[in-house]
Amino acid sequence: MPAGTYHGFKIEITASDGSVCTLDPAPIDDDHVVVIERSKYSPLDLRNANLDFVSPYPEGTLSGLFSVSATKQVRFAKDNLQYRASTNTWRFAEQQWDRIGQDNSNISATYDGWIDLFGWGASGWNCGAQCYMPYCTQGGVWDEDWEDWIVNPDSEYLNHSLTGDYAEADWAYHNAISNGGAQAHTWRTLTIDEWNYLFQRHGRLGYGNINGVNGIILLPDVWNAPSGVTLHPYDDNASANQEHSYSDNSFTATSWTVMEETSILFLPTTGTRNETEMVTTLCLISRMEGYIGRHQSQL
Repeated sequence: MPAGTYHGFKIEITASDGSVCTLDPAPIDDDHVVVIERSKYSPLDLRNANLDFVSPYPEGTLSGLFSVSATKQVRFAKDNLQYRASTNTWRFAEQQWDRIGQDNSNISATYDGWIDLFGWGASGWNCGAQCYMPYCTQGGVWDEDWEDWIVNPDSEYLNHSLTGDYAEADWAYHNAISNGGAQAHTWRTLTIDEWNYLFQRHGRLGYGNINGVNGIILLPDVWNAPSGVTLHPYDDNASANQEHSYSDNSFTATSWTVMEETSILFLPTTGTRNETEMVTTLCLISRMEGYIGRHQSQL
């Protein structure tokens, strides 16, 4: 279990006589001595006990909470969602800054590499549309073939945001993520309104460059910077007209590892794909508008 402060779990111990005692959620760190008081027995000092802490959240979950409305918070996956058609396997990327880039142009039903740009609503759920598999390439944003897809970004159906009757069209909801709990219906993509709310939190967003990759940095609702680290949020500049750049916050792979332990989130510039052609590898595209579901928030 990584070092840090954890909430939302309990320790349960069963004595030889079958009685059970529990420890309510509390911060636990390397120097903390866990003592459980029981009415019938002497206090149990677990200073040297070999405790197995099991997180209540799937593998790959950031522990920090992010507000996506005035009444709702979510936890995000640590990394970008990727797919391998040859084995029909979904996974979260190994690093937050990972992006497939130009290799997305190899998309096909038999491609043995990974892709991270999927058609809208193409989760593999057979909804009756012609293009429902993640490797489908027919039609594109600038073509007139959107009738082949379950959801047309230019139509009223965009408002569904892959929820309700369209929930199974959500890539991460419909599929088991191999390193994200390995069970379907564990993750989901944010709605348009949730993305908008997330990006509009004051002082919680900034441009950044991690290990040479440009992107957007998002802070959880409660965040304490590691010692010696200064982060420059987007709206922290003296002038509203001041230009921003990805060099506002630059980190090496090693220094970002320290940041990740604080539940900070990085959205790399993944680019856009039109059929089998990569249009650009620089664009962060409309994560707020919901055209692509980059990070899946835990249900």
